[in-house]
Amino acid sequence: MALEAQLKPVRLFVLITMDALRGDRVGYAGYPRPTSPELDRLSEEALVFENAFSLGPTTSVAFPAIMSSTYPLDLPGGSSHFVEGRPYLLEFLSQSNVRTDVIHSHPVLSVSFGFGKGVENWLDIEVAGGGALRKRVQSRRAFRRKAQAVYDTFRFLPLWETLWKPMGLFVYQAVDRHLIRFHRQSSNTPAYASAQELTEHAVAKLSQLRDENRTCFLWVHYLEPHGPYFPSPEFRNVGSPPWSERMRRHVNRNYERWMQERKLDLSKVPLKAVSSLYDALIRTADAQIGRLLDRLRESGMWDETAVMFTADHGEEFGEHGGLCHGMKLYREGTHVPLMLRVPGVAPRRIAAPVSLLDLCPTVADSYGVPSHGDWRGQSLLRFSDGESAEKARVVISECMIKGEPAICATDSDLRLLYHGADRWEAFSFQDRLDSVDLYAQSKDTEKLKALRSAIESRLAHVQGHEQQGIKVADEGLKRRLKALGYFD
Repeated sequence: MALEAQLKPVRLFVLITMDALRGDRVGYAGYPRPTSPELDRLSEEALVFENAFSLGPTTSVAFPAIMSSTYPLDLPGGSSHFVEGRPYLLEFLSQSNVRTDVIHSHPVLSVSFGFGKGVENWLDIEVAGGGALRKRVQSRRAFRRKAQAVYDTFRFLPLWETLWKPMGLFVYQAVDRHLIRFHRQSSNTPAYASAQELTEHAVAKLSQLRDENRTCFLWVHYLEPHGPYFPSPEFRNVGSPPWSERMRRHVNRNYERWMQERKLDLSKVPLKAVSSLYDALIRTADAQIGRLLDRLRESGMWDETAVMFTADHGEEFGEHGGLCHGMKLYREGTHVPLMLRVPGVAPRRIAAPVSLLDLCPTVADSYGVPSHGDWRGQSLLRFSDGESAEKARVVISECMIKGEPAICATDSDLRLLYHGADRWEAFSFQDRLDSVDLYAQSKDTEKLKALRSAIESRLAHVQGHEQQGIKVADEGLKRRLKALGYFD
């Protein structure tokens, strides 16, 4: 491309990611609540990808794939951790003499899962004082495991449905309510470092990078708006309705129970309250991202700095029967924000669907370095000249559901979902919530046949992969994961 050839390699690439941020909850995407004024400001000078999709619906599935430009089901068990021998971005950059710095507070991104390999300066911030929260999480989950064991043992008794099961359910609910009250104070204990703390470290890091004579890469991962929910009080009115302390305590006391229940009764979940806290947390992180970007603008490095902003996955608020995020491939869980600001590239909006598979090649391209030969994505700078690069390829998201591969294929007209066990759904690309299944009426069309062929090609490639959960030996790391809802 003519314009792309004229771009000067950047000195610094700043990757900013937010956990569990839906693509439709930011202002520049049309969301009416004031969740993201700082990101909206950045969007005015960036390539904005309106229909970007993550590779998977959870952090443990998405990030190992994103950071190695690899499909999740090409990794053992559909991801969970970085795999030795894969073309990992940070190791690749280190080998290219790029200084690498990472700042985060997410246990899934810890060195125990291989993410620290090749990183010169690695800061994993574990929140202090999380003992009360972990105690609540562990005690309630231990109780639920024992209750399940009792259920499995005695469900064949005579009069089970009419006598023993109702009696057991009454006892279970009474004990569960007691545990909630007993550990009530722990609803005031965050499970991860705040956006403010991460930004303090990131701002200090910029002072060091300014004096470097090398090219540099800085990745800051904010855990907001992931639950439990601790938004800044100054953003109380961002969500609708405005959140209150009573609301926040109630949601946080029940957060991990809602995350773990197999058949969640959404009629008993205050969805508006959860959504309001979620919006306020987005704004809380957005304010800190604004601080970081302002410092970059003031540093003298802005004209030689590329900035990418995205999220690892989205979040559900009852659209398909669940809450938060899990192994589902619907739009609310995989559509994420994505923008790229590069000096010399005019801002524009791109409507074509794109994949976070493209993150690694984009970083390399911004430095003027050839991509790794095993990366599956393509540089997003192919959109920089404003020509017809919007002829998008099929975008794939995937994961394992109950031991079977699940795959979604998206093009600019249709989204086709395979849930395993020969269960299919199709949605118009314009159906922003995947709400109207068109599979029955579309299955004989050429468009759907092409998407089905793409999914079947992936299925043929990944058959025989075993499902693996997150395997952790370190008890401290396991406690951090439990506090975020990762273990039963």
